[in-house]
Amino acid sequence: MKTLPLLFLAIMLTVNFTSCRSRGGPAQRVGAEMDHAAYHAGRGISKAGQAIQRAAN
Repeated sequence: MKTLPLLFLAIMLTVNFTSCRSRGGPAQRVGAEMDHAAYHAGRGISKAGQAIQRAAN
């Protein structure tokens, strides 16, 4: 009688821990890649602005 609840608990913990490590679905991964690309584009724009400021001085 004790093995069935323990087996159920072990299965639930395994499912819980494996699902937490997931990087998400396709839409979530695309969103993260878009955030990453926007961050790098913003850094490039910032660097270009700084170069313009240095050239103006």
